[in-house]
Amino acid sequence: MNELTPTDDELVSSYLDGEATFDEVARVESDPPLRARAAEMQAARDLVATPVRSLQGSDLERVIGAALEASATSDDVIDLRLEAVRRQRFRQRLVAVAAAVVVLVVAVPTLLALDSFGDGDDTDSFATSTDTGDEAGAAGGDDGEAGGDDVALLQSDDAAAADDSAEAAAEAAADTGDDSADGDDGDSADVDMAARTLDRAEILPEDLGSIDGAALLEAAKTAWQAYAAEPTAGDPDTTADELAARHPCGREILDALGPTVSAIDLGGAILDDVETTVAVVVVDGTTATLFVAAPPACVVEQLGELTSAP
Repeated sequence: MNELTPTDDELVSSYLDGEATFDEVARVESDPPLRARAAEMQAARDLVATPVRSLQGSDLERVIGAALEASATSDDVIDLRLEAVRRQRFRQRLVAVAAAVVVLVVAVPTLLALDSFGDGDDTDSFATSTDTGDEAGAAGGDDGEAGGDDVALLQSDDAAAADDSAEAAAEAAADTGDDSADGDDGDSADVDMAARTLDRAEILPEDLGSIDGAALLEAAKTAWQAYAAEPTAGDPDTTADELAARHPCGREILDALGPTVSAIDLGGAILDDVETTVAVVVVDGTTATLFVAAPPACVVEQLGELTSAP
């Protein structure tokens, strides 16, 4: 029995579709394997053409429930979101590596070229210095043949040059002393900032929580009125650095206000979803000013005036 080929299947398909010629029909009907293949194809066509029975409502719910249960307990389910994140991280790493390679490819030849250029300059300088030394030696030989008057003149020139060098050294020492004094002033300013104590006032709560601008101003007014009625001092030993370290923009506020404030209190708040440092600066016994600053810029802004009057 000969094995059927794809060409034979096409012939049988044409025969079933009614597209075969008389010779092809005769060939199929006279060949037992082709007749058997035609019978198989016709049976498959009849099976596919059979109408599918619609599932009843109960059967449909049972099939869907079984599928959901199987998918919920299957260990082969892959979270596509995690896979997407992994692919994204891989691409980011690949881009970073490629960028580093490009930087190395560009930077290394450039550095080597600059290094070679610098070596060439050093060589030229050495050659120039050698030539100059030779010329000076030749000139010295000629001067050695001069008379005693020339020798005396050279000695007087050397003495004058020595005096000039001494004066230049004295001036340089004086300039160095001035620079050192200036540096000491900068260091002393830092020391003063670290050692300076502040007139602390206990006005605001340490943490006002999440709040908006209007509510912050109202809370600060209430706290200020209570403080003005009965002032409460903070820790007198607290330095400016220690107070600034408690809040993200504390140092910027203290630097902006300067050392002349009569009393100050710092607190924290979440203002418009941003961690913000709040400062109340006492102007006098009845008036204070409310300042705020938020990272990263820590720009100090005046939010309002506080009075002891209700």
